[in-house]
Amino acid sequence: MESSHYTKIPWNLLLGKLLYFTLEPVQVEVKVDVSLLSETPKADILIVRRSTPHWTDEQRQWLADGLR
Repeated sequence: MESSHYTKIPWNLLLGKLLYFTLEPVQVEVKVDVSLLSETPKADILIVRRSTPHWTDEQRQWLADGLR
């Protein structure tokens, strides 16, 4: 019987860095590894938030359809 070896890959950090370099120049804030509670449990979460009062056309062109 094979043992199942599970390695957790921090995809949220990888995606977060990619989005950071893409969206920060158009004033959209990207945060990764955010604590939701003062104690555990910890969730993998990615926050994308605009730094401007409203979404601009330039910002929208960089966002995925589900984030618009």
